[in-house]
Amino acid sequence: MEHCLRSGYKNQDGNGGLDTFEGVAQSPEGPLMEMMHHVINESFLNGLVHAHVQEANGDGDGSQVSRDVLAIYLISDAKLGLARQIRNLIKAGLVEVDKDRNAILARGWETKVPPCILNTMQDEGWGKDVDRKNKFCLNDEIRNKLSIEWKFTSKGWVRRSQPNQIVYSHEGYLDRKDEFYDRFTGIENELEGIAQFGI
Repeated sequence: MEHCLRSGYKNQDGNGGLDTFEGVAQSPEGPLMEMMHHVINESFLNGLVHAHVQEANGDGDGSQVSRDVLAIYLISDAKLGLARQIRNLIKAGLVEVDKDRNAILARGWETKVPPCILNTMQDEGWGKDVDRKNKFCLNDEIRNKLSIEWKFTSKGWVRRSQPNQIVYSHEGYLDRKDEFYDRFTGIENELEGIAQFGI
């Protein structure tokens, strides 16, 4: 999903045209950066240094340092990359940051869902049409809105409001997926060769 949101996807519409989603660089003044500055501000960093000093002197129990390091771990691109994930969701129009700096689903998010999410829903069986008892324990709003907006057909995904117009064709999606895996495998092989043989 992250690749799809970060690197873009091609959307074959019923008229044969292509609509390409491309990521946009995050502005340092953008909503995600503002949210991160709210969490990791000067007082947070000073507190982290103070807690480290206390722990080093044997005065602290380490719980504050553990919480702060966990927060940094969660948002670090080198670790889990949660901040990058949220940024990609914001760029795709699926998530927005509200006035209280909380990440929430954007209005109309269900109309902007990329095919990788819809195909994952179909392949893993967590859509409302297949999983009526919600055995995956997913948010009901997400399942309901996707079920109301989208329908799986033999040729691709269509909007329920326009059942004769293919929005995402299976063939186009599989071609794009194969292209991604070929590039990914090439990069992986190249890195493995460098690691093993120093090439």
